[in-house]
Amino acid sequence: MTDPLLAIVVRLLPARHRDWGVAMRAETAALPPGLKRWAHTLGCAGAVLAQPAALRAVGCPLAALAVLGVVLRWSAGIADAPLRWALVGAVALLLTVACLGRTVSPVGPGAVARAVRAGVAALAATVTGLAPRVRAPAGTAGPVLRARGIGGQARPGD
Repeated sequence: MTDPLLAIVVRLLPARHRDWGVAMRAETAALPPGLKRWAHTLGCAGAVLAQPAALRAVGCPLAALAVLGVVLRWSAGIADAPLRWALVGAVALLLTVACLGRTVSPVGPGAVARAVRAGVAALAATVTGLAPRVRAPAGTAGPVLRARGIGGQARPGD
């Protein structure tokens, strides 16, 4: 079980440090199974994850998932389902573009760049198409949102 874990962690290393990862895996395989091997494996994983390249590789997707989770929780208060999912989709697309933008430029000639541009255009068309559906009920100033306080609990007076 320690070797597959190290194999995943070593993939986070830049190409110029892959030999270091191979050496870590060989050292770990030479240790007897048990607590010593696990301690060595976790130490190696910690050393790899402390590298800036590994932090960048893991940090952006984890931060994007955290933000998406917050948006999903926050948007639970939006009564209009199409509006809610358009918002969640917009945030998800922006997070995807932000993570991909670190490695792939959305203005390049490649297929991924074209797909990103098509996704942004589709999002704009969807949001534009949903805009007329969002109407304020009579006597209110804007769309109805269920008021939520911190932690998702209803605020007093709601």
